[in-house]
Amino acid sequence: MANDQSSETPQSSGPPLNAYIRHPVAPAMTFDHEVVNQRDLSNPELASHLQGFGGYISQGDGSSQAIHQLLGHVRSVRHQISFYSSDMAGIAAWAEQAVAVLFWPDGSVRDPHHRVLFSPDPSAIDPEATMPWFPDALERKARSIDRLRTLDIAYLDSLPYISSEFETPLPSVADVVDRVTSLLAVAVRAESTNEGSPMPLEQIRGVLPRAFNGLTPSERQWLDETNPDPQTVTNFLWRYECVPVLLWALQLLPTLDLPTTICDVPAITTTVLHTDWEDIEAGLSLRPVAEILDQADLYYRIHWAIVNSRVGSTPPVEGLDNGAVIERRYALEWLIGQPTPWDDVPMDT
Repeated sequence: MANDQSSETPQSSGPPLNAYIRHPVAPAMTFDHEVVNQRDLSNPELASHLQGFGGYISQGDGSSQAIHQLLGHVRSVRHQISFYSSDMAGIAAWAEQAVAVLFWPDGSVRDPHHRVLFSPDPSAIDPEATMPWFPDALERKARSIDRLRTLDIAYLDSLPYISSEFETPLPSVADVVDRVTSLLAVAVRAESTNEGSPMPLEQIRGVLPRAFNGLTPSERQWLDETNPDPQTVTNFLWRYECVPVLLWALQLLPTLDLPTTICDVPAITTTVLHTDWEDIEAGLSLRPVAEILDQADLYYRIHWAIVNSRVGSTPPVEGLDNGAVIERRYALEWLIGQPTPWDDVPMDT
């Protein structure tokens, strides 16, 4: 059924075909077509429509990676176009460029090449159907896997792609500076607490006044804690490892090498404390989003290998500090996951 579309081509006498487009700029429809309706994120009706569409897809197997990816696509849709056309080749080429899935009149959701990704009838699903992705995301994943092979680190070929540079907003320089100083403040407090002599908040504020601009709720709670449990202390002590990632993103560190050991705490502390943030902030800029995504993709896949090695599914990740990898991935996910708050960064693998 999925490979024989001749009898299911949308006709102008029946329901139109719907395209759900992830690309920020919907490409021109250069094939023969008739648009029925078109809306983007500026139309408040799109959000409620997508919520209903997501609910429809959720009828499928919730544990299925295909359903999970399809729901992720729906959450990232920026344009919806309803149209008629009998040019199947033209639709396919356009939908691939648009990074779009297609809702067919028969109730199925299809990839750009009309293969069934989801259907109320599970037997109609085509095992060869593939989610559309941005070309840069595909290329980034391939480069990461090549690197993992070089490092002799296990990888999962079916692990999803991450977002594209075309759809990834980065935080402002001011927000990153606030985050760097806040992270150092909570880590310093944790280190001094771990050593039995918590540094007074007044002292931290004296050397890191900027740190208190952007504290998260969990960080404020931590700094106000008078009798923290050891695990909480350890958790915030690890935040040192996030600092070099953000210094690198601010172009204050030339490289972000994979951590074979924990970071050089005295060095990064000196950098943060001896930088006149108010003086240099206007001259700072973040690295290109493509560079940040390259690192985020690589750390995502290494994190997967670490998690799976713990349950014995893959060999141990040798030569890297696993805790440092996870903390650095957290910082990278925050950078590419705007506007998700720091405390809510997802770390799915």
